[in-house]
Amino acid sequence: MKYTLTQNALSSLSIAIEKFKSIYYESNEIEESKFDENLKICAIFLENSIELLVKAILAHNDPESIYDKPQNSPNIQEAKREVDKDNKLEDILIYIDNIKTITYKCAITKVCDNICKSEKAKKILLNLGYIRNAITHFGIVGKDEEYIITFIEVFDVIYNYLFSKIKEIDEISDYFTDDDFLVKTVHGVKPLFDKNYIYDNIIDFLDELLQEGRGWCYEVRVKNPDYKINKFLSIYSDLVNSEKFKEMLKNYGANFQYESDNIDIEIKNDNGFFDYLLATYSPFYNYTCFKGEYGNIYFVVEHSQDKILVYNDYMEMPEYNKPEFEEWQWKAHIDDGICTEYELNEENLKLAFENILKNMN
Repeated sequence: MKYTLTQNALSSLSIAIEKFKSIYYESNEIEESKFDENLKICAIFLENSIELLVKAILAHNDPESIYDKPQNSPNIQEAKREVDKDNKLEDILIYIDNIKTITYKCAITKVCDNICKSEKAKKILLNLGYIRNAITHFGIVGKDEEYIITFIEVFDVIYNYLFSKIKEIDEISDYFTDDDFLVKTVHGVKPLFDKNYIYDNIIDFLDELLQEGRGWCYEVRVKNPDYKINKFLSIYSDLVNSEKFKEMLKNYGANFQYESDNIDIEIKNDNGFFDYLLATYSPFYNYTCFKGEYGNIYFVVEHSQDKILVYNDYMEMPEYNKPEFEEWQWKAHIDDGICTEYELNEENLKLAFENILKNMN
């Protein structure tokens, strides 16, 4: 058996994706013991694939950066003299025993601090490391859905934070292509879709998952009182059914259409202006963003903090296929007056909707 760094990364990612498909798409069709086993295997191999992908990215930028104290290793110094266009440092050192690489935590910190520059990505990947360590070294108890949400967040990191760097690595870039009828996998060339009509290639699988995954996360979290989403929904329901809300709509000549089981909203006024408010949930921040049809943010509900951000200036919300705002960026929006933060209550939610109506007139 021989696995290079990149081959090993792809193999582990392939195993993780197959097990994830089972626990995400087929959870009602498999026995509980099999579900738990697949969840465990997914966590182990997803963490392993992340470690290897991150080290591949680091090695692509600086071949010595993935080794622990390379300057003190005679084997590494000797191997450096053998490096040429056909032999990379890691491909030479694979034949030498006891070569010590940096830890998972160190690799994640290096990539997230210096290459991705994302505190969000670092927190997600370190949390995955904690889950993997608990499973492999002792035991773990938790909600199945929350582990799946963690896996979705990790796939988000691969897609939106690591992918641009992975594409630069020749040995694995071919496995991250999209829209081909036949796709390259670690097990050879396969059709674009598997037997369950789920994408078989990495990029299209991630793209489809992230398009609909946030909605799935919202449906899970809305049932959990710890995330306080129902508090917002209760305030929202009371407001839109109140006389003061109806009077406000009348004053602006506006029409407000919504369905009780859906928080997407259509607003239009007598002048013919209208917009469709789309609700996008962020499982990482536990925020729900209400944005216009063209992506402009109207307001954001910070469920855990019981706050609401009402946007005064135009700001587009990143789509599912772009990195989310970092915490410092949300704070900068407040500090720079792009939005104003209020307590989450009925009066301030009414203010948020009134702000939309003012912009439409």
